[in-house]
Order: sequence, then C-alpha cells, then structure tokens
Amino acid sequence: AVIGLGYVGLPVAVAFGRGGTPVIGFSRGSVPEVVRHGINGFLCHSVEQAVAAVSRLKEIDREAVRSDCEKRFSATAIVDAYEQLYFQLVGSDHQ
Repeated sequence: AVIGLGYVGLPVAVAFGRGGTPVIGFSRGSVPEVVRHGINGFLCHSVEQAVAAVSRLKEIDREAVRSDCEKRFSATAIVDAYEQLYFQLVGSDHQ
C-alpha cells in the first residue's frame, strides 16, 4: 500500500499492517510511528523514493509485517503502553 502525501497515517498503516501488506509512506505525520523502514515497509522523503521503493517490496516478509503490527498495535499492546505511561505519570512503581 502506498500512503499518499496527505496525513492519513496511523489508522491506514495499521490496517494494512494487520493484513500483512507492506506500506510505502512519506516520513511525516504519524507514518514514522508505524512504518519501520525495511521491516514493514519503507519511509520516503520524495515521490522518487516512493517509486523506487515499489521495486523493493519483495524484500519485505508479509508475515513479519503482520507479526510486527500485532506486537505493537494489538489491543493488549496498546493497553499495556497506556498503563505503563499512566504509572510513569503518577510516579507509581507498579509494573
């Protein structure tokens, strides 16, 4: 999937990741939070880089894309991250 010049970012990239589809996205907005260059897609700074990345998609393992997305964006992972942040903010030693 190619994420355009707009800032659709996070929801779209996560949706594609859950399906194991690598993402080619521009390094802006929330896209760099989701796309790990060379692991689940490619981050680009220009249209030329995005075009070049298309021929590199075969380097990306679709199962690794799916697995990475599940590890970082499943409901459990998100709740754990929020919980950790909450305890950090309130100064609790609870882990």
